[in-house]
Amino acid sequence: MKDLLEVSGLCLQFGGLTVLDEVSLRVPEGGVTAIIGPNGAGKTSLFNSVSGNYRPHAGRIVFAGADITRLPAARRAALGVARTFQNIALFPSMTVLDNVKLGRHVHLRSGVLAGALYLGRARREERRLEAYIEREVVELLGIREILGESAAALPYGLRKRVELARAVAMEPRPVPRARGRLRLAEPAAGLSHGDREQMMRLIRDLQRLRGITLLLVEHDMHVVMDLADQVVVLDFGRVIAAGTPAQVREDPAVIAAYLGAESEQAS
Repeated sequence: MKDLLEVSGLCLQFGGLTVLDEVSLRVPEGGVTAIIGPNGAGKTSLFNSVSGNYRPHAGRIVFAGADITRLPAARRAALGVARTFQNIALFPSMTVLDNVKLGRHVHLRSGVLAGALYLGRARREERRLEAYIEREVVELLGIREILGESAAALPYGLRKRVELARAVAMEPRPVPRARGRLRLAEPAAGLSHGDREQMMRLIRDLQRLRGITLLLVEHDMHVVMDLADQVVVLDFGRVIAAGTPAQVREDPAVIAAYLGAESEQAS
């Protein structure tokens, strides 16, 4: 299987603190790769480095065959590196539809003035954008009934779904056989059991229908073991294990660093 994302020797420091230390991993196209590890292991720093929010001090990031190590976050988003956040990052005063449309704006070509005045090309692009969302996002994620609602008025589970919809809208190529590009950060964080099961079904549907490649940071081990094809484990900024969920679950280093710590807290 072809790799969609390759991270090689990534190093990141804040002051004298090393948060990523020679991190390397490969994310196969069309699969689900989960990154796990205890608090402070470097999971979010890795995500921020891949998305362009942090600039690593060393190493290389290759996405879809192109070196994106020095590209700004907006350019990466236009290529299809989309993400959701652990803390929901919707605009609360905007409607669900407007929040989802923002994900697609990285692909619009109208200038700032035309967009502000809603003239000519900007108007046509806006109409095409709404048609795209209606066709490709609304039914898939079951948000038709809430499109006109204010994001602030939605319960937590629906807000997480809207953020997922916005990430889906960011995909550059909605062609059925083309591989979508999507990265998720803790998609099940804070959800109730029922909402978590629904989110997992949505993620499976996205993979099945769109061939989307997923890179997850997720603390819920039930989600990881159920969804992931590959698991990468970080501890103190280093990769300590990688493999299938079954292989990682039995790895002594993982048990000591992460799963074992979880067991101790539960006892």
